[in-house]
Amino acid sequence: MKRAYRLGKRAITAAETRLRIVEAALALYQTVGPRQTTVAEIARRAGVERLTVYNHFPDDAALALACLSYWRMLHPRPDSQDWADIVAPIKRLEVALEALFAWYEETEAMTRHLERDVAADPALAGLGASLVGEAEAFLAPLVAGWQPTPWALAALRAGSGFACWDSLCRHSGLPRDEAVALVVTWVRSA
Repeated sequence: MKRAYRLGKRAITAAETRLRIVEAALALYQTVGPRQTTVAEIARRAGVERLTVYNHFPDDAALALACLSYWRMLHPRPDSQDWADIVAPIKRLEVALEALFAWYEETEAMTRHLERDVAADPALAGLGASLVGEAEAFLAPLVAGWQPTPWALAALRAGSGFACWDSLCRHSGLPRDEAVALVVTWVRSA
């Protein structure tokens, strides 16, 4: 008869410590961004020594990926299955952009810092690749069933980016539904 394996107290404590570190780093990422986040401040907020942070995360990239994974669990990107069955490409695009722009509103602080810091810090290159992959995966179901021109595809890529949402909704003050309608118009015109 096999004996059931149970996590020991040490393993539970290590998992709890790791989570405290990730949560502390995540709070800093959302307020100052990954590049401005220091291990000393993470350790202080998590109630651990700096060495403990390094024991759990040997480098900035490992910590950044753990934070992004945890953040994505708390704030999942819109799921393409929500609009994949919509046959009409323009309606599918409207529904997808509405969901994406709502997600940008919800995640603005973190997304803004990620967009800024990932491009400027070589240590975060893996994180940048992950974000690019997510953006491409978002676009794939939107072009199903039609052959967009290169211009339409460019308009779709640009229009679904955080920078576009930021420009239209935050800087220009357009309501979300009007920003979505404008991007759809760009794609249709291209």
